[in-house]
Amino acid sequence: EAKKKPVVKGDQVGRNDLCKCGSGKKYKNCCGIVQ
Repeated sequence: EAKKKPVVKGDQVGRNDLCKCGSGKKYKNCCGIVQ
């Protein structure tokens, strides 16, 4: 499985927009998860 590239904070991506890592998931359910 390919590793995801981290998304840099500050990119203008909305929480409900597709994640820029290319997973096909929404940002809030992918790289935007608050831990």
